[in-house]
Amino acid sequence: MYFPYFRGKQYELVLLRDIASNLAKWNFIPVLEPVRDTLSPLQRTVTSLIENDCKFIIIANPSVGAFKSSPQRLYREILHDLIGEYDKHYIGFIVNDEKHTVETIRLSGYQEASIALIHNKQSDAKRLLNELEKKEIEPNLNIFNIKSTSKLYRRNFPKESSVTIEDCFVSRNNREYPPAEHFSDLYLTYEEEHAAAFGDFLTVSGEFTEGGGPAYAVAIHLTYQNTKSDNSIFIKHYVSDETGTPTNPAGKFLEALRKLVADVNHPRTLIHRTSAVEEFLKLYENGHFPGLGYVKKLSMQHHLELYAKILSGG
Repeated sequence: MYFPYFRGKQYELVLLRDIASNLAKWNFIPVLEPVRDTLSPLQRTVTSLIENDCKFIIIANPSVGAFKSSPQRLYREILHDLIGEYDKHYIGFIVNDEKHTVETIRLSGYQEASIALIHNKQSDAKRLLNELEKKEIEPNLNIFNIKSTSKLYRRNFPKESSVTIEDCFVSRNNREYPPAEHFSDLYLTYEEEHAAAFGDFLTVSGEFTEGGGPAYAVAIHLTYQNTKSDNSIFIKHYVSDETGTPTNPAGKFLEALRKLVADVNHPRTLIHRTSAVEEFLKLYENGHFPGLGYVKKLSMQHHLELYAKILSGG
């Protein structure tokens, strides 16, 4: 089972709405950490997930963004008013201080809901489990950032309800991406990490940033299964040739897109022809630049469709 982690930026919410009809079919469970103060896009996305009978996790105490210090509107307008009694969702709580985390769950009023704990750092596992037991709180899922929690720490929690999340994308200045590099083998090895499922931050970094800098270069990122080697996931970076000034993003996009199209059409290509890749091909045919947010959305969509193919045995 696959748990893609979304930070709730505009293009991520658009993607979730676009693929909502497929998520239940794929048996993917998205993790959503709301970061934007404007709630209407999030409301539309959650409504779409509910209408399509999707399982999902929504984090009640975001660690970044608009709701980091005051999540009250999130509780009221999303968790209570919108989600209500829908029974295929989990309320996610990021583990900070062990006692404070348990108190946050208790004060939220969701201690008897389906709960997912998000472990983004090493905590005192025994103390956390003791505090949970004292308040009679039994998490349904434990989601661990694999790079910041040890295997010994993870072994304190039941394997059958554990998920390992990996930040696979190495963020760089767009001019500095190599043509291709290793991305992840976690979908093949998560059981060795004391987990029953896995996830990632798709083709964006797990580090939260409010916005990007000037685009001296445009890069398009596509993941692929390295069937010529060990079947692990690699990622290709198609970078524009023009890198000297922050102007002409449309021209830079078409330069990068031209490289993507040549690679996809190569007879020995390893890029799976997803609907997102087909959309890239149409953009090239029409010479159209849809904006950098949409380009990121297509890259993430391709990653989801790739895993849907691999995990289904297709």
